[in-house]
Amino acid sequence: MNTPAPSRSKSLPAGWVKAPVGKLFQVLGGGTPPTSRTEFWTGGIPWISSADIGEDHKITPRRKITKAAISASATNLVPAGSAIVVTRVGLGKVGLAEQDLCFSQDNHALIFDRNRFDSKFVVLQMGQLVSVFKCISRGTTINGVTKKQLLDVEFLAPPLPEQRRIVAEIEKQFARLEVGVAALRRLQVNLKRYRAAVLKAACEGRLVPTEAELTKTGNRKTNFETGKALLARTLIERRQNWQGRGQYKEPAFPDTANLLPLPEGWAWARAEQLCEFITKGTTPAAEKMRAGEGEVPFIKVYNLTFTGVLNLDYKPVFISRKTHELELTRSEVRTGDILINIVGPPLGQVAIIPTTIKEANINQAIARFRVVLPECQRLLALYLRTEQIIGWAMKSAKTTAGQSNITLELCRDLPVPLPPLAEQTRIVAEVERRLSVLEELEAAVSANLQRATHLRQSILQQAFAGRLTL
Repeated sequence: MNTPAPSRSKSLPAGWVKAPVGKLFQVLGGGTPPTSRTEFWTGGIPWISSADIGEDHKITPRRKITKAAISASATNLVPAGSAIVVTRVGLGKVGLAEQDLCFSQDNHALIFDRNRFDSKFVVLQMGQLVSVFKCISRGTTINGVTKKQLLDVEFLAPPLPEQRRIVAEIEKQFARLEVGVAALRRLQVNLKRYRAAVLKAACEGRLVPTEAELTKTGNRKTNFETGKALLARTLIERRQNWQGRGQYKEPAFPDTANLLPLPEGWAWARAEQLCEFITKGTTPAAEKMRAGEGEVPFIKVYNLTFTGVLNLDYKPVFISRKTHELELTRSEVRTGDILINIVGPPLGQVAIIPTTIKEANINQAIARFRVVLPECQRLLALYLRTEQIIGWAMKSAKTTAGQSNITLELCRDLPVPLPPLAEQTRIVAEVERRLSVLEELEAAVSANLQRATHLRQSILQQAFAGRLTL
């Protein structure tokens, strides 16, 4: 290990020196023993990859190797207290070795004299320094950091007693910060639960007074159209509007044997009964799609949201009018159509095509619901976001390699609780009122969590510039 020549700057506190990592530390690369040699992976020496290093600098080894594996590969055994810096996959993470261990080629180890450097100080400062590499890599094709780049990083080294005081102060301030962050995380969870509770109450008729209740209390002077009557009227209009081929086939009623009882005046319907036609999209050849701008918007799952709003500002893709009208006619969408992702997880991303978009197209991971009665559009879109409806579909959905797929048949079979129209209006208005308040709170929580991240970085910057109040 090289001894650094004292390099002091007027901007540094007294006793501090600045030197490249390569002058201060012994830097070793890693490697992976051949996985085909199973006998190499039956030993007792911890071996880690970048995936075993957490954002909190904690290393959790999951595999162990033999001494023969070390000899047969480029990995190195480094002592406890070493700093493990990720320089490839997982770029930006730094871990503290709490035991002797080996590591993969995605990492480099910094070994140092414990009489001159505090391990936690080294790990914390290196985490701050390599974050620059992580920022550079965003949006680029960078595959990692070379050993030379790591060796050239400038490291600030105060005397050992001061390193320990700085670490203690950082940990104290981080502990205080973590109390606030934990409270914000709990609030996020509670807000998510509240959202689910509001949507559940909307599904079950517990969110606003029902038409039947209002009639009984004298707040309704005339009889109201029940959900059953509304469904019958919808089916008549569906039949009249039908433009398909062959003889019209009446959609079946839902099997209510395992469904919950509904409030008085409500009725169960199948999604197919409420819609003209339920279909899904198609993805054209890659050369027929254009990013940024074009003639007809091509909607993908990432454009759908959990708030019911379509977001075409994110990674917009377009297709030509010719492709839209001649090749993808089945998956055309228009103003008022309801879209839901049918490939997950997660499922439950929904959007209504706004009036600003007259026509668009969708890919094969999205289903389109076109309601018969426009008045039922907003309630159906709301229900498609609920755990009750999505949960019903998930019980029968195909799950392969962690991916859940809802078929079109399941989409058509979705059981939908149908309240009277006047009640639908009140339900949607009340849900939107409550969720608008919730979304403001969620935005405030997210902003404060972001501030906490910036504050954490500020604490580290102040610490390693010698300006942290001790």
